[in-house]
Amino acid sequence: MNRGLLLALGLIFLFHLSAGVYLVYQRPALFFQNDAEEYYELGKNLGERGEFVIEKQRYYEPRRSKIIPEAYRTQIFSVAHGALVFCRIPAPAAAALLLALISVVSGWLMYAIAYRLTGGSVSASYLALILYQLHPLLGLYSVQFGSEAMFTAGLLWFYYSLISYRGWKQIILAAVAGAVTTLVRPTALVFLPAGVCLIFFLARSFHYRIWLKAGVYAALFFLILAPAGIRSLIQSGSFSLTGYLGGYNLYVGNNRHNLAAYTADNGHDFLHHQTLGWNEAIALVQALPADTTPAEADRYMMTRAKQELAEMGPGNVIRLFAGKAWHFLRPYPLPDIHGTFKFWAMTLLESLLFLAGIVGAFFLWKKEKAAFWAALMIIGSGFAGHTLVHVYMRHRVPFLIPFLILFSAVLFQQFLAYLSARKEHHEVLESDPC
Repeated sequence: MNRGLLLALGLIFLFHLSAGVYLVYQRPALFFQNDAEEYYELGKNLGERGEFVIEKQRYYEPRRSKIIPEAYRTQIFSVAHGALVFCRIPAPAAAALLLALISVVSGWLMYAIAYRLTGGSVSASYLALILYQLHPLLGLYSVQFGSEAMFTAGLLWFYYSLISYRGWKQIILAAVAGAVTTLVRPTALVFLPAGVCLIFFLARSFHYRIWLKAGVYAALFFLILAPAGIRSLIQSGSFSLTGYLGGYNLYVGNNRHNLAAYTADNGHDFLHHQTLGWNEAIALVQALPADTTPAEADRYMMTRAKQELAEMGPGNVIRLFAGKAWHFLRPYPLPDIHGTFKFWAMTLLESLLFLAGIVGAFFLWKKEKAAFWAALMIIGSGFAGHTLVHVYMRHRVPFLIPFLILFSAVLFQQFLAYLSARKEHHEVLESDPC
């Protein structure tokens, strides 16, 4: 690692650590909110008492009369936080330190991936690192939702494993990265089948060796997740690799209110209908008998989601999925709810990033097809997974923004190469005017 990169990563760490410490002690309501509050409580209880539990009743779980082992949230982020707490670091400071450490890992991965994609362009690699650190949504969602930063780092690690190695090393490291990322957010479970498909697609062959590689990838991916499934089987009586929030999330994203949201004319109506669907999902869970197991609640909510889709009919189901697909891809936020300046600032930023990213992706496809298809597989996996379940702006950010930045770095490298070639051409003409 060169000194310049080491210095940059050191500055990134100090900035995130100081900002995090300020927020956890001076503005804790901003830091410990939404999903982040639960992840950090799990980590605190694990580090201080050795118990992976949350004491308070949560909106998405049936009423319970006793504390039960955590069955909804994935483990890795809270385990990492708990490890820091176990080392006698105060829980709030440990939260800030964890995000600062993750920011360094993500920064290094962005630089390393960009360096690989651009053929060793230091300037383009630093551009990717800087754009990643400056993008407002990456930092905001990392604070508000806790595990967001680690999940994004996991996606980058998975991509780095796919493009930086070959042969069995690539297969093994990609399987490890994909499985560990699944333990940060369940959406990454789609990388199990998607990764198998990518292996066959890039090989353009069904030779037995390719089948062996695909089998090893899938088996290793599954085996890393298996302890989580065994834990859920022992505690809840049902084998689940990713916890029991799937049914609730499926209903939240697939109900008549969400259909109305995605056909609304403005942002206010969109949020109104989504809130109705959200409140109805909470009411359904809270109406279940007390102490209904997480597995039973999960199956019940999945059944209700399927009923909602059946009652919509094929035409409305297509409209719903099309609306969610566009919400995942569109380069601007919801209109009418963010204020004029914020809306147009984000629209300009995202539109420029999308434009540069799409052009850069074209250049990447021309010179590094395997890297292009690997990136497209990751983006497509997030697109498919969230379109089928439900889509918020934060869901698309880890799958889109880092890769658009990396593609933009490829475009920047192409621009630098063009300027260099043009300069050499002029120098040749000047040295040989005849």
